[in-house]
Amino acid sequence: TALYNNRTGCNNVAQGQNALYNNTTGSNNVAIGNNALYSNTYGCTNFAHGMQTLYSNTTGCNNFAQGYKALFCNTSCSNNTAIGLCALYNTTNGDSNTAIGYKALVNNTSGCNNTAIGYWSLYNNTYGNDNIAIGAKALYYSTGGNSSNNIALGCCALYCNCAAHNIALGASSLSINTSGQGNVAIGYYSLK
Repeated sequence: TALYNNRTGCNNVAQGQNALYNNTTGSNNVAIGNNALYSNTYGCTNFAHGMQTLYSNTTGCNNFAQGYKALFCNTSCSNNTAIGLCALYNTTNGDSNTAIGYKALVNNTSGCNNTAIGYWSLYNNTYGNDNIAIGAKALYYSTGGNSSNNIALGCCALYCNCAAHNIALGASSLSINTSGQGNVAIGYYSLK
């Protein structure tokens, strides 16, 4: 039942039970895995590899998802990359995000232009923008729109951060900062 409802969509590839099941006019999509791109109707140029990847996508374009339930809730967002189990799982309105790692950016709903590399990086980000988190649990508690324009490099860097314009380079640097803004911490446990 792959591509079951396809009407005028062209250049699609679907492999797996119910892959691209609801596609009607979307073109240039690749769906590999059971229920991959299941809800897609008009979305184009998407790549979904893994069970239920991009499952809810209807009109979003230019997305890349690889891993079980990666970009699962995405409906109309575009230009996202999610690699890893449940990466960018809850994103519904966020564009141009990159999440690589187990549950990276998992709770993001409408944040844009974020980069999360490492398991649980930017885990709780909901609508913060323009953040870079590289390392396991980097910017883990980052929540809200105030948590934007941060750079965290290292395991648990800016772990509790809910503020903006901070730079933390090194494992656990600025890890207990919650609302301080405009800080720079370089080195292991610096300004913890």
